Amino acid sequence: MLRCDTWMLFCLMISGTIHLNCTCSEHALHQALFKDYNKLLRPVKNQSTTTFLKSNTDVYSIVSVNEQEESIDLVLWDVHTWQDEFLQWNPNDFDNCTSLFVPASEIWQPDYVVLNLLNREPIISDNVLYVRIDSNGLVSTGDTYYATLRCDMDITAFPFDTQTCSIVGMLWLYDRFRRIQKSII
Repeated sequence: MLRCDTWMLFCLMISGTIHLNCTCSEHALHQALFKDYNKLLRPVKNQSTTTFLKSNTDVYSIVSVNEQEESIDLVLWDVHTWQDEFLQWNPNDFDNCTSLFVPASEIWQPDYVVLNLLNREPIISDNVLYVRIDSNGLVSTGDTYYATLRCDMDITAFPFDTQTCSIVGMLWLYDRFRRIQKSII
């Protein structure tokens, strides 16, 4: 059986029109997963279990650099992935659904912050951000935004200077209690 996204691409290549009849039981899957789900608690069955957060920040564009204010304006793309032990299922039980997209507001999310962030303007409104949940419980979320970062600058060698500006991220609450371990790419 073809997956829905494969079938949609195939239809588009053949006719240029998409007629999609997806056999995946997304509604039943959503109801089963979220029946007793609590997004306020870290998604582990044993609270001594460490949650591993993988974080990747890409710079899409440097919008401006302000040497006097020691700041830089960027367009950033953050991708975070982690395991949610309560959002796992057997795809065979739901017509071979291997992934599900849900609004990010429906699930637990790590409290990741950029410490040297002065201002943040979302490109996509927070109320329309979605996460992908794979059947093994892997959650992936992405966010694109304009960011103004604080960046120490040494301009004594101007105009031959080189600046390095770090993006300093951390988990706000969980870093203090070491229940989440992050890896930054």
